[in-house]
Amino acid sequence: MPEEDRKDFFISYTQADKAWAVWIAWELENEGYTSVVQAWDFRPGGNFVLEMHKAAKETRRTIAVLSDDYLTSQFTQPEWAAAFAQDPTGSKGILVPVRVRKCEPEGLLGPIIYIDLVALDEVTARETLIAGVKKRRAKPSSPPRFPGTTPPPKAPRFPGALPPIWNVPHQRNPNFTGREKLLDDLRASLMAGQVTALSALHGLGGVGKTQLAVEYAYRFAPDYDLVWWVRSEDPASLMADYSPLALSLGFDLLIKDEKKIALAIEKIRWELSQRKNWLLIFDNALEPLEVIQYIPQGGGGNVLITSRNPNWRSMSTQFEVRPMELHESLEFLLKRTGQKDEEGAAEISDELGALPLALAQAAAYIEETGKTFSHYLHLFKEYQQELLRRGVPSPDYPATVATTWEISFKQIENEVPAGADLLNLCSFFAPDDISIEIIRNGVEQLSEQFIPAILSPVEFNDIIAALRRYSLIEILNDDAVSLHRLVQAVLRNRLNDEKRKKWATIAVRLIDKAFPYNLHMPDWEKTVRLIPHALISIKHATNLRVALDSTVFLSMGVAEYLFMQNDIRKANAILDSALILAKEYFGPMNFAVAAILNYLGRVFKVRGNLEEARTFLISALNILTESFGDEDPNINFVKNNIKLLDHEGVYTWRDLRIIRSISLEQIEGK
Repeated sequence: MPEEDRKDFFISYTQADKAWAVWIAWELENEGYTSVVQAWDFRPGGNFVLEMHKAAKETRRTIAVLSDDYLTSQFTQPEWAAAFAQDPTGSKGILVPVRVRKCEPEGLLGPIIYIDLVALDEVTARETLIAGVKKRRAKPSSPPRFPGTTPPPKAPRFPGALPPIWNVPHQRNPNFTGREKLLDDLRASLMAGQVTALSALHGLGGVGKTQLAVEYAYRFAPDYDLVWWVRSEDPASLMADYSPLALSLGFDLLIKDEKKIALAIEKIRWELSQRKNWLLIFDNALEPLEVIQYIPQGGGGNVLITSRNPNWRSMSTQFEVRPMELHESLEFLLKRTGQKDEEGAAEISDELGALPLALAQAAAYIEETGKTFSHYLHLFKEYQQELLRRGVPSPDYPATVATTWEISFKQIENEVPAGADLLNLCSFFAPDDISIEIIRNGVEQLSEQFIPAILSPVEFNDIIAALRRYSLIEILNDDAVSLHRLVQAVLRNRLNDEKRKKWATIAVRLIDKAFPYNLHMPDWEKTVRLIPHALISIKHATNLRVALDSTVFLSMGVAEYLFMQNDIRKANAILDSALILAKEYFGPMNFAVAAILNYLGRVFKVRGNLEEARTFLISALNILTESFGDEDPNINFVKNNIKLLDHEGVYTWRDLRIIRSISLEQIEGK
């Protein structure tokens, strides 16, 4: 391309800094420069990569809009690197970094002097930008507009300036990470129509709905003339936050009584219905009926709702906010703490279920104490309850994981006691795929208030609907629900010791009853589904020392499954624990103890430790001989297994249902 046809600047940026890129492009073109900027020049249907390549080739210089998001983005690196390669010494000024948010360029970008717009007002920022890019006199390359012509279109608002009417109570989060697809979809939804557009972000408390709304407000602030934030967790907060907007809109109202407030609300709705470019944010709304009366019936504005309640489809476009993806949680933890241990960050993300509030809380604690990821993880596993209350995520968000769901739990207890029972029970299972059928089939284990609710489909649906309004439970299908693992942890921590034992007992007995103990012809589909719940319920029952009979037999069933899956070490660990429990509950000479010793003999044979295996099998043989006499048919099973230690063959034992029957008869003295 001939030099005279090339444009002056290609502006490289991330979507988080789109407002800055547009402002920079406008100011440059106002000075007579030409530019290529994605927001203006890349049109629908084009190939993004080819457009970038073309822009880099057809422009003389590249402006890199610097922020932490820019420096960590994989997509912006090729853009500035291409400019850097043409001018590695910087003598030609081909690469021009412009810092718009606090960040520390490193590597190849580190030595390059940047134009710094951070914390400048609009006038100073404009002067600094233009002075920074000039290599000659400030005279524009094109003639100025004749004053008698039509005024130029309205310029983009300076990204550092907020709309004239603005009351967002939160600072922009400098560590906001990821969620780009969700923000893009939300923006597209709100921009889709010419009249008032409504979108609702719903999800579990602590999943990041408010943070998304804050980021949206700041990121797109230049596109609005009014942004008004309304706390919506109760009717009083709604009125208190919404009605003062009347004063900002120019209505001279003394809002002192309900009639004045009602008048203010109507005036606000009418005024907004005549305006464009406004954004109302209803944060933590409870019900559609409580919000609808505050929304204008017309106008060219947007309404953004955040709520734990998922039932907004009748009035808005819905977006479910879920825990972070792994790459997002890793990026956040590393960015927030300044640490480099990706493996440690991944382990923390997994332990915390990638819940943004929990990640922010953990990062705050790590920063405050100067500890490593691995140290925090070790502490969390041992002192979970205490750490869920420590580490304030940010000054704007003092709530912790331990407190953020407390109001919801109390409301459920008051409004739907059977729903509270269901939550407590489910907290002692694995988080995912909790079978309602298994709970119904073990109804004799449940409390009197719970039984009618779980047996009646209509009453049970009422419970589920109540829990869904707070996003405390997720419906997977007609027979399965799930809870976030931290919701489970907080639920268990709220219980006193007596209630923990009660629900741990019920959980392990329900799984014990459902488990298919026919080891020779197992129902594999059912077994695979039950294994995660069996492992968790065994853990809680063991720690609390409850329902040891069910725990012992369930442990043997799980160990058998793991053995058949060739997970020998895990089977070994479960049998070791079961042996301790069996001796404690049944006594050292019980049939169940002999059965576990027999299983351990098989495990150690497979592991190649034949002497240890022989010791276990001989101990099992001695118990059977002393307790049942030489004629007991089970003795032949063990003797056969001892012979097989040095040979190949079919390792034999009794069905666990028979072991259970004999053991329970023994302990009951029959």
